[in-house]
Amino acid sequence: MSDLGSTRQWTSRRTAEPAAADTDPDDTDPDHADPDHADPDDADPDQAGTHVSVEQARDSALRRLAHAPRTRAQLLAGLLDRGVAPDVAATALDSLADVGLVDDDAFARAWVDSRARSRGLSRSRLRRELIERGIDDDLADAAVADLDAATDAESAQALADRWTARTPVVGDRDRRRLVGYLVRRGHSPSLAARLARDSPRTLDSP
Repeated sequence: MSDLGSTRQWTSRRTAEPAAADTDPDDTDPDHADPDHADPDDADPDQAGTHVSVEQARDSALRRLAHAPRTRAQLLAGLLDRGVAPDVAATALDSLADVGLVDDDAFARAWVDSRARSRGLSRSRLRRELIERGIDDDLADAAVADLDAATDAESAQALADRWTARTPVVGDRDRRRLVGYLVRRGHSPSLAARLARDSPRTLDSP
C-alpha cells in the first residue's frame, strides 16, 4: 500500500476508534501528551504548499522530530496537511529513514518499553496506542510480543499498589474507582476487580 493510502487508512481508523478518555492525575506525564499538539511548524505558513521542495519537507519533518518522536504516518500526515505533494513528502521521509531518523520499529519498541515500565499499561492498551499512531499491525504485534498475561498482571498489581499507597480503598465507591483506574489502562475488569478486592490496604467500610 502507498504512503498516501496508508495515511488515509490510519486517519480513518483514528477517527473511527478514538482512545478512551482518561482523566486520572497520572495522565499528566509528558509522554502521554499527543506530540501532534503544539507542533513547531504550525506557526510557519511559508512551509506549506504544493511547491515545497524535498529539502524543505525534510527540514519540516526534522523540526517535528526534534520536538518529539514521531512515526512515519504522523510525519507524513503533517506534511500532507501543509499541502506538500505526496511524492515530495514520501521522498523526504525516505531520505530520513535511510539514515535511521524515521524508524517505526524502533519507535514502537521504545514506546512499549517506556509506557509499560513507567505507566503500567497493558499489552492491549499499548498495541492500541501504537495503531493509533500509525504503526502497522505487524510491527505493533512484534513490539508487544514480550508482554503476556503474566506481565499484564504484574503491571496491574504495581498500579494497584501505587494507588492504594496514596489513597487507601475504603468501601465500594473507592473499589470502583480503583477498578476504573486499572481498566482505563487496558487491564481486564476481572483482574482489576480482584486486585481492588484483595489489596492489602483495602479497608472495610465502617
